[in-house]
Amino acid sequence: MAKNLVLCGAHGTGKSTLVDVLSKMYEMYPIQKTVRSYWDEIGVGEFERLPRDVRTVTQKDILMRQINREDTEGAEGFITDRSVIDVLAYTYISSNMHGSDWEIFKQLVKERVSYYSYIVYTPVEFTPRDKQGRADLHLQEDIAEVIEGYLKEWNVTYLKVSGHVPERVSQIEEFLK
Repeated sequence: MAKNLVLCGAHGTGKSTLVDVLSKMYEMYPIQKTVRSYWDEIGVGEFERLPRDVRTVTQKDILMRQINREDTEGAEGFITDRSVIDVLAYTYISSNMHGSDWEIFKQLVKERVSYYSYIVYTPVEFTPRDKQGRADLHLQEDIAEVIEGYLKEWNVTYLKVSGHVPERVSQIEEFLK
């Protein structure tokens, strides 16, 4: 199986910046901006303004798009700035998915997590510079809490990084050894 390095965390926590650096360092195929490109394609400027049932449908599409990109573009290994865990957290916070639909969605994500070779979690530490194309910044902490909750509940091995980019890169280098 190819090596897959996944960065997960709320929006604006530096995942894309780290992918830019690490993909070059480790010569890994970068899978980036899955959600932003999806929003652009369907013409959504502010996700939170969509009705909750529409958000539910779009989160299902985003999950399948992420998995498809990992399986096709990243078949030989990849690094990504979005994980299925992130999609689960956003779905939990922003949609009205419930009952067996939610349980199936959650189980799919849980099973997919085992596909990842390495998981790096980027917590909320600073306010992002670029607010365009991001979910509501007020949701950052809620999303982070859900992500961390599932990582712990499922006993996922992961690295929680902190600090600025060079410090995070150094922590990740140690983790990958």
